[in-house]
Amino acid sequence: MPKFAAPVVLLSLALSTVGCEMNRPPAQAPETAWNTYKGRLAEQCSAKHLENLPADKFYDLSHEYYVDADTQVQQLIEFDARKVCGSSKTEVECANTGFVQAMVQTGGTEEFVKKVCSKAGSPAS
Repeated sequence: MPKFAAPVVLLSLALSTVGCEMNRPPAQAPETAWNTYKGRLAEQCSAKHLENLPADKFYDLSHEYYVDADTQVQQLIEFDARKVCGSSKTEVECANTGFVQAMVQTGGTEEFVKKVCSKAGSPAS
């Protein structure tokens, strides 16, 4: 492998993430993204079992979604989590907030909410 191959690959990966960022709507503030997510939950799920979903359970569900997502969505989730993690949040809170922001920006909120509702066992009828 030529010596310049590794830097070229890294540069192309970096540019692909930048390109993805440019195609998305502007990032919402964390509180706004969470409100969007919670609004979708209220529409689709019984509120009583989701109102206080523990952060670690949310993280587990978001990780399942992340693993099944395509590479581009995974990169966007990672990018948003890194942006959010500069604050004093715990690692799980940071990852969860970045995930919610990525879902809102990529249009994946609806799909993720369906997953949360089905895992919780009581989707709205």
